[in-house]
Amino acid sequence: MSTEAHVESDREAGHAIITDLISYQLTRISNSLSRSAALRYRRLFDVTLAEWRTLALLGAQSPMTLNRLARRAALDKAQMSRVVSGLYDRGLIRKDLGAGRTTHLSLTEEGIKVYDGLIAEANERDTRIRGAPRFEGSSGFRAGVGNS
Repeated sequence: MSTEAHVESDREAGHAIITDLISYQLTRISNSLSRSAALRYRRLFDVTLAEWRTLALLGAQSPMTLNRLARRAALDKAQMSRVVSGLYDRGLIRKDLGAGRTTHLSLTEEGIKVYDGLIAEANERDTRIRGAPRFEGSSGFRAGVGNS
């Protein structure tokens, strides 16, 4: 049986193929948005997507430990450690000793300036996306993902 015939057979049986699944479609949308954001933030602010997330999370809530920051950014601890080291070396993050062996991370004054630019750009981008005709008419989609 050819692939096309197999797909048609699945559809006739009431089975969705992968491209019909909402989880697949959301992943594709998310990846597309992340890729375009990464390119824009790299060009405008010289930060990677992981660095952007780190700065944004610390800008929204500081101080934060490395472990908590990694969980919030959906990165493993080793990845977050590398991101934090790079931002620290660039003077964007401060490390302060906490209780026991914990280290509290927060933005430096320069980090706050970069954060302010990033979050302003992110909000403008969000407004443009929400105003797009295909998104504007998709109240069911927004309600389903919690952004109504």
